[in-house]
Amino acid sequence: PDLRATYAEMVRRTSRRLQGIGEEVLLRRTGVLEAHGDRLTLAGLYALGDYPQQFFPSLKITGVVVDPEGKVRNLDKFEADGPIPFMLQETLVWLERNLRRPVRQLENGHLIDGEEIPAVALREIVANALVHRSLNPNTYTHEVQVRILPHEVQIVNPGGLWGITDDDLQKYGTHSRVNPLLYDICTVLRVPGEGYRVIEGEGSGIPTAQEAVRAAGLKPIRFIDGSTKF
Repeated sequence: PDLRATYAEMVRRTSRRLQGIGEEVLLRRTGVLEAHGDRLTLAGLYALGDYPQQFFPSLKITGVVVDPEGKVRNLDKFEADGPIPFMLQETLVWLERNLRRPVRQLENGHLIDGEEIPAVALREIVANALVHRSLNPNTYTHEVQVRILPHEVQIVNPGGLWGITDDDLQKYGTHSRVNPLLYDICTVLRVPGEGYRVIEGEGSGIPTAQEAVRAAGLKPIRFIDGSTKF
């Protein structure tokens, strides 16, 4: 209910044509509800449903911290479920808990807890994996996966790029709607309790993430496009 109410409020702010209409009509016109009947669309279920995994168990995120010494299978196992905003929020909390907080010295001499990987970069890549994962029935058994390795974090989503190249991804203003309806819903959707957008929808997220990792002295983010996973 909280996600639905906030979503309806934001839609009315962004569209003059959708002001002054009832919530149910608004949800139909924006593709959250099917045009006829009382069911959620797949995009509406995934983005706003209370528990999408009841119907599509793979619409979730799983994560592991890989043991660098290989003595055990993993050091921390994680799973996030619920709608997209909650999964995004919970995954970022888990990543922060498992990544190191190196002490950095400011120019004025004060010491602060730094970030092993800039939060802005992690957030962008996780959000993209959730929103741009394939929703094709052939991928219904595959979830978004996050693996924390000794020297890198891997984030893998089902399905490859659609109408765009690896190089295009890193150019400002370039974006591709793998799931157009879901994409449009998520540009309006807000993370509960924080008010942050799930995605911006302006094609600036990945270039911003690259700038953040470069500023932190890290290697650039690598994008690997495969036919069944990205």
